[in-house]
Amino acid sequence: MALLPRLLYLASIPPEAILESVDARGYDQLARNLRAGYGFSLTSPSNPEPADALPDGLRTPLYPFFVSAIYALAGPQPVAVAVAQALLDSLTALLVGAIAARLMGRRAGLTAAALYALTPVQWRYSAALLAEIPLAFLIALTTWLWLRLIHSPRRSTAAICGAATCGAAAGLVALCKPNVAGLAFLLALATLWALRTTRHPATLLSVATLVVAPTLVMAPWLARNWLTFGRPFLSNAALGYVARVTAPATLGVEEGHQVPPWSPEWEARYHGIVTQAGRRYGWSLETIPPSPPAADRRERQIAQVAWEIVLAHPWEAIQAHMTGFVRAWAPQEQAFWYTHLTGQPWETLGVAANTYRDAVEILCAGRPWEAFTFAFVRPWTRLDLCGRLLWYTWGAGHLLAGVLMLAGGWRLRRRPALVLLLGASVLYATFPPGPIGYVRFRVPVVPLITVLELAGLSSIARGVVRHRGAWYTGRSAPSR
Repeated sequence: MALLPRLLYLASIPPEAILESVDARGYDQLARNLRAGYGFSLTSPSNPEPADALPDGLRTPLYPFFVSAIYALAGPQPVAVAVAQALLDSLTALLVGAIAARLMGRRAGLTAAALYALTPVQWRYSAALLAEIPLAFLIALTTWLWLRLIHSPRRSTAAICGAATCGAAAGLVALCKPNVAGLAFLLALATLWALRTTRHPATLLSVATLVVAPTLVMAPWLARNWLTFGRPFLSNAALGYVARVTAPATLGVEEGHQVPPWSPEWEARYHGIVTQAGRRYGWSLETIPPSPPAADRRERQIAQVAWEIVLAHPWEAIQAHMTGFVRAWAPQEQAFWYTHLTGQPWETLGVAANTYRDAVEILCAGRPWEAFTFAFVRPWTRLDLCGRLLWYTWGAGHLLAGVLMLAGGWRLRRRPALVLLLGASVLYATFPPGPIGYVRFRVPVVPLITVLELAGLSSIARGVVRHRGAWYTGRSAPSR
């Protein structure tokens, strides 16, 4: 059920769509350079000397090595990577079912697996050369291993082995994408909470192992960056994020003129930050850093200037980040699927693709009727039949999913450590992007969201059955 729609979607798109985004082309270049002997570098292999390739410190290594391994087996064909990711995401559906089955029974597990298998956003990103689908598999695997660890016997050997396996999986999560590197800390905290009443010495050993194992898995990459750039780090993406995202968004709120991310005005603000850093530290954009440590030092100097802007306007920075986070949960995929199904650009319908996101912002500003009119009344008068079906179905689906997530958290409230792990992981993956938050950042935690939704659906179904039974028998429903 999971594999067929992913392969059908892959067959329905042109091969070049797999490398449509800038990040996808970057991963493709990294994989090709690894095979060509240029090392972990984004430098185009036009220079015949591999030693001249500039090492990359932005991305973590797991996904580029995954793509490179597939290229080694099937040739440099992005389609082969998309097929492998379709298979991997089908395995993720099985993991989602296994997690739900352990928590709520076999029937719930089958339902959760089917729900994940039929989630369209996962079909789309299975066919993109991006790290999100492998990351979703690793997060689901880590969660499943954690549940096995929590429910395993409290023998020292079994507990430590389970914690080491779970911690190693968390280390692979960090090496796949750095924005979820803190998952190991959440695992340790949830384990300590879940086993807080256990007096067995294996409890503390398990928690310690959950911290040590990911560090050991990441150690070779940290050592590589230390030797290459002069300091140990997982990724310098956080430095670029402050300069390219947080500071421009903060300036937009401060100026009262917010613009879409990556627009010319947005890029102009970023280049202003870079120019200011160059003037302060005595370099220009035309000057190429002579070494990787020099390039890393320049990135830190740009980030320093950006941090000064953020610290000078803290409330504006918080507002920009929170607004982007809330907007990111609005329905976004209906425009893409309309174009994919009909071949017609969504823009010709006269309704902006981000109308739901703008309506959420209007609602947060305290104008509910205007937000309702903007999101539901006006689109009805402008969209065609297919557009209406997608627009309102997607909106209702997101609203229902949000209700089920909250109901699922309430259903699992007797397992606070589990709620902590699932809820904090979802927030941890979706909150940091802030001003540039959109559906792509939600893809890796869709397995956890599906488990929460299924828990909520199970809770509501049990309540309906209980009250219907009371109505049939003429007795009042039992209270809990």
